[in-house]
Amino acid sequence: MRRAGRLLAGVLALFCVLVSAALVTGRITAVVTSGVSMNPVYYQGDLVVVAHRDHYVIGDIVAYRAKGVDALVLHRIIAGDGAGGFTMKGDNNSSIDPFRPTTGDIAGTSVLHVSGGGHVLHFMTDPVVLGCAALLMLLLGESARRRRRSARTRRRQAVDTRTRTPQAGSFAARPRPVQTAWVITGLLLVLGLGLGVLAWTAPSLRPGPPVGIARSVDISYTADVPPSPAYDGTVVTSPDPVYRKLSDTAVVEIGYTGPPGDLSVGVALSATNGWHSDLPPLVTQAVTGDGETVTAPLDLRDVQARADAAAEAIGIPTGTLTLTLTPSVTSPGVPALTAPVPFEVTPLVFVPATGRIPTVADVVPGAPTTITHTLGVGAVRIPVVVVRWIALLLLVAGIAGAVFSRTLLRREPPLSPADLIRRQHGAVLAEVRPMPTPTDRHIVDVTDFATMAKLARRVGLLVMHWTRSGVHTYLLIDDTTAYRYRHGGQDDGATNDAAGDTDADVERVDDPPPVVR
Repeated sequence: MRRAGRLLAGVLALFCVLVSAALVTGRITAVVTSGVSMNPVYYQGDLVVVAHRDHYVIGDIVAYRAKGVDALVLHRIIAGDGAGGFTMKGDNNSSIDPFRPTTGDIAGTSVLHVSGGGHVLHFMTDPVVLGCAALLMLLLGESARRRRRSARTRRRQAVDTRTRTPQAGSFAARPRPVQTAWVITGLLLVLGLGLGVLAWTAPSLRPGPPVGIARSVDISYTADVPPSPAYDGTVVTSPDPVYRKLSDTAVVEIGYTGPPGDLSVGVALSATNGWHSDLPPLVTQAVTGDGETVTAPLDLRDVQARADAAAEAIGIPTGTLTLTLTPSVTSPGVPALTAPVPFEVTPLVFVPATGRIPTVADVVPGAPTTITHTLGVGAVRIPVVVVRWIALLLLVAGIAGAVFSRTLLRREPPLSPADLIRRQHGAVLAEVRPMPTPTDRHIVDVTDFATMAKLARRVGLLVMHWTRSGVHTYLLIDDTTAYRYRHGGQDDGATNDAAGDTDADVERVDDPPPVVR
């Protein structure tokens, strides 16, 4: 169990070192939220951990450094790229940020969210709290130092606990596979619990970027003309000029794609003599927005007559007459989309004023969306729901491993005292043939092998071990003293006096045995 504790402490220490290195190198940054710009994803006082990445995409929530602002700004990317700059916006803001950070300005994207964690962090880093903690540590350290001094005094009078033989049935006395199973079980439980805390404190879904709705309006015209050398056919299409000698009527076509709304086409006239006038709309009707086309006739003779009447009234020639058609689509909840297109009208020709007719298009915000929330570091991202299942599986595996290991511990017979000694103190043992106890040295019977092992380490000698008639004998021969320890026989707890070595039981050895070093 002590080894398992040391292994777990090592894993935690390695984790702390990795986290510290990530914080120092800037790969991970902790951000405490302030304000309401990211409601309802984050609220005031939340703790958000962001991890640096080599690239970011639209929809990521990132913390970036803005010029003139001391703190990091935590907002969502809604457009742009890392080279030219991202367009940033808080989910709860009505306008975009005035800054356009590049990839180098971004500290990282959100990988961990702890609701209310910022308040806890502020409390823990408060100078008063830190001072109290330091004082408490000093008091605990002094108390621990006094306890260690007292324990050291007691240990001088007792056997070194590091050489104490493990008791039968204890964890240290069990086979190594069983101990390994317990360690793995503990790691599974710790890992499952840690992942579970992370996964269940994070939402499974998070708000995503609104899905934009594309709108477009384009205007064109056609005119029927009789066969003539002026055209290759009998239908004129935009942007070709309509020669009025051949046709004085054009059919205007308005195509619209977008959300449903109401379409109207305004008509405005203006001349170089300063005169201008608004005519009744060319068309007004509801449109579904699924790519339908609305048509309306345009009588060029009426337009010319209106301009000529105005010129006669003011006594100034019309000059160049400009006819502006302005399609406008209004839909609930979004701004109107307008597309003014100017045309030149002369007694001879009807033609687009700019030589071409542009298509007007934009994208309006759609309904809010939700996307799967993920956890991970860098490019490795796992959905929160999957992390929760992984945590559950790890916990179940850990519990099953604990039950299985416990069953093995109950079924596994405990090691014999000899096996316990061999496992714990095999480094100081030397297996020899049975031999008599030397008579030229003072015999000391030791009641605990831990003492024997401690003596062997102190004098730098090996402990000789042999077995005869179920009795295990351990002998440590010094220059003047022979230390002996026995166990076994009918009663495993027998004392050293339960069995003896006589010259009748073993070969006669005239010379004392050599000292094994």
